[in-house]
Amino acid sequence: MVKRLLTPRWIAFTLLVVVAAVGMCALGWWQWMRYHENGGSWQNLAYTVQWPLFGAFAVYLWWRLLRDAGREAPPPPPDPVATLPPLPPKVISRQLLLAAPPPPDSELDEYNKYLSRLNEQER
Repeated sequence: MVKRLLTPRWIAFTLLVVVAAVGMCALGWWQWMRYHENGGSWQNLAYTVQWPLFGAFAVYLWWRLLRDAGREAPPPPPDPVATLPPLPPKVISRQLLLAAPPPPDSELDEYNKYLSRLNEQER
């Protein structure tokens, strides 16, 4: 985990979180001082609580991301195809090799001509 914290990305992220948390606590302190000044209202007192909570959320988010990054990804499930037994070699019979080519199919020829006409029309 320490090694992960020393990467440039995590160092920058940690510095950002520290600056954000300190800044938000300073804003809370500033609102606290405004509350005690003349004209301070309940709104200032509410902000006194709100800003440190935002800072605490930033620290919590940093901690959660660090914890989640530390977890290793679960191993992928085994490939179902790799677990199958190998197929027997394909045997091509002599009869299949000597078989006559299939008879011409007029319906298929008409369909191919139709596709050719459509192709010509698009050009």
